[in-house]
Amino acid sequence: MVFSSLESQSLKCHGDSGASDKLLQRGKGLRHAERAPMQPGLFLWILASSVLLILSFPRPDMGILSLFALVPLFFGLSDTGKWKAFLAGWGGGTAWFFVSYNWVSHSLTNFGNIPLPLAEGVILLLAGIHGLYVGLFSILIPMVAGGRNNGKGVRVYGSKGDDEETKINRLTRRHEDAGTREKGSVGAWVRGSVGDDEETKINRLTRRHEDAGTREKGSVGAWVRGSMGEGKSSVGAWVRGSVGESSEALTPLPPYPLTPILCHPLTPILVLPSAWVLLEVVRSWFPAPFPWLLMGSATWKVPLLGSLYALAGVYGVSYWIVMVNVLIWTTFRLRKGGRSRIGMLLAIVLLLPLILYPAQKQNAGQKLRVGVVQGNFQQDLKWEEGLRDETLRTYLSLTDRAVLRGAQLVVWPETAVPSFYQAEPELIERLKRFTSGRDIHLIFGSPGYEIEGREILLYNRVYHLHPDGTEEFYDKIMLVPFGEYVPLAGLLPFVDRMVPGEGEFARGAWKGPFSTPVPSGALVCYEVSIPSLARREVRDGSLLLINVTNDAWFGRSWGPYQHLAVSAVRAMENRVPILRAANTGISAVIDRSGRVVRSIPLEERGVIVVDIETGGGLTLYTRFGDWIVIPSAAVIVVYFLVLLNLWRSRRWNT
Repeated sequence: MVFSSLESQSLKCHGDSGASDKLLQRGKGLRHAERAPMQPGLFLWILASSVLLILSFPRPDMGILSLFALVPLFFGLSDTGKWKAFLAGWGGGTAWFFVSYNWVSHSLTNFGNIPLPLAEGVILLLAGIHGLYVGLFSILIPMVAGGRNNGKGVRVYGSKGDDEETKINRLTRRHEDAGTREKGSVGAWVRGSVGDDEETKINRLTRRHEDAGTREKGSVGAWVRGSMGEGKSSVGAWVRGSVGESSEALTPLPPYPLTPILCHPLTPILVLPSAWVLLEVVRSWFPAPFPWLLMGSATWKVPLLGSLYALAGVYGVSYWIVMVNVLIWTTFRLRKGGRSRIGMLLAIVLLLPLILYPAQKQNAGQKLRVGVVQGNFQQDLKWEEGLRDETLRTYLSLTDRAVLRGAQLVVWPETAVPSFYQAEPELIERLKRFTSGRDIHLIFGSPGYEIEGREILLYNRVYHLHPDGTEEFYDKIMLVPFGEYVPLAGLLPFVDRMVPGEGEFARGAWKGPFSTPVPSGALVCYEVSIPSLARREVRDGSLLLINVTNDAWFGRSWGPYQHLAVSAVRAMENRVPILRAANTGISAVIDRSGRVVRSIPLEERGVIVVDIETGGGLTLYTRFGDWIVIPSAAVIVVYFLVLLNLWRSRRWNT
C-alpha cells in the first residue's frame, strides 16, 4: 500500500537501529506491528496525555500543563503502526473530550428530560467525533518519528518473502550501466552533472564533509564516503557494500534530493504543530460549529502570552503550545549533541512570548464607567408567568445601584426580559422612561420575532436602549446546534421533542456596532467562542465587546468556567475589553489584556461597576485573522508531496 510504504520510509529515515532490528525480525514491517494488541505501556502513555489535557482546561484550569500534555502521547506512539496510533489517539481524545464536555449532561437531563444514560451516550458520541481529530493527528506521530540518527539509513523494502540479497539486487539492477541512466534520475543525482566521471561527482558530494568527526553519522557526506572507503566506485557495488555485513544490517536507500527533508530533526517540530492547528480549525466547524477546548485557550491565565494572542490568535497559541510539546519530546529523544541544539531551540520558543511582550502595548483608549448585572434566576423558573414582573423589578433595582455608582452603560444578561419586549407597549414605555430618567445606555436580552408572510421567525435578540428613547437591536447569527436549531431537521424529526423550543430560531443579519458611549459589538451566548465574529465586530469599529449569555442551562458544572475562559481569549486577541453578563454567572468585566477585573460567582445575585479602558487600535490578528493557517497548510502540503515523490521514486523497487 502507498500509505504503508510512505509511513515505513518516514519511520526509519532517522535510522534507529534498535527499532529497525525489531522491524527486520518481524519480517513484514509495520503490518505485524499494526495487528499486535495494544500494550499496557502504550495505554498508560495515552492515559497520561488525556489526564493532562483534562487538567489543562477549566475547571481544573491548570493551563501550564498543556505545555507538556502531549509529550506522553508522542512517546507512546513514536514506534507504532499507523492504525494502532490512530486508535490510541482516538481513544485518548475521546476520553479527554468526554470528561471535559460532560457539563452538557446537566442541560440534557434537567431541561431536556433525557435519561442520564442516554445523555451520557450523546456526549460520548460528540466526544468520539471530536476524538477522531486527535486520532488523525496521531497517525503523523510515528511517521515523523524514527529514533536518533545513527547513519544506518532506512530499511530496503521489497516484495514479501524476498531476502535482503534479493532486495539489494533489485535496487542495483538499474544502476549497473551508468551510460543508460537518464539525466535527473536517482543515479544521475548521485553522480552529479552529466559528463563528469563518477569519482568527480562523489568528490563533489563529499567536499564539505572532509572532517568526518564533525559530521553526524547519517549525513550525506558520511553516507557517500562510507562506500568510497570500501573501494567501491559504482553505484551498484556501493549499494551491495552492506551485503557482506550481518543479515540484520540496514541498507541506505538510493540518494533522493528530498529525503533529507523527511529525516531532518526539524520536520516533526514543523509538521506536528501545523497538523494540530489545521485539525483544530476543521474541528471547530465540522460536524457543527463548536470551537471548544482549543489548545490555545488553555493558557488564558498566562499574561505573557497576551502578545501571542494579539499576533496570531488562539490558533497561533495552539501552534506554539504544540511546538513546545514537540521540542520537549525531541530533546529527550536525541543524542547529547543534538539534544543541546534542540534544547536551545526550546528555550528560544519558550522565551518568544517574553520577547514579544512589549509589542502588546497599544494606544490609550477611552475611559468608560460600566455596570454588569447578574439577576440569578434559575432556568426552570424564570419563564413562569408569576415571576416575570419580579424578574424585571430585580433587574431595575440592581441597575439603580449601578447608576448610583456612576455607571454610564449597564448590561443585563441574555433573555433577561423573559417576554417579547417588542410586543408589549407598556414594557417598552417603562424601560424607556427608566433609561431616559437616569441618562444611561441599557443593553439587555429578549426574544424577538418577525412575520414573513404566513411564517413567524423567532430570534435570540439583544436590545440597546439609548437615553433619548431610541433603540437598536442585534439578532444572534451563530445559533447553538441542537439548542436553537436542529441540523438536518428533516432527518431528525424526533430531536425537537428532547429540548423544548429547538428548531424555532432563525439566524440574524450582520448590523455592526451599537451606538453606545463608545461603539460596542454584541455577542450572544456561545458566539463569543467564534474568533471570526469578535474580530469582525472590532474591525467594524467596536472598541468594546459585550457578551450576554445564560449559562443557567449548565448549573455549577465546568461549562460556565470554560465559557469565561473563551471570553478572555477574545479580549486578548483583539485588545478590547469585554463585558460579560450571565443570568446565573459567571458575570465579569475583562480588560483588554484578558485579565478578569471583577466577577460575580455562580448562582449569586449582584452588580459590578468598574472603570474600563476601551480598545486603542487594531492588533495584527484583528487585521489579518487566522493567518497561521496558511503556513500550517503549506507545511503539510509540502510534507505529503515529499512523501508522494519519494514513494514514486521507489516504485521500481517492487
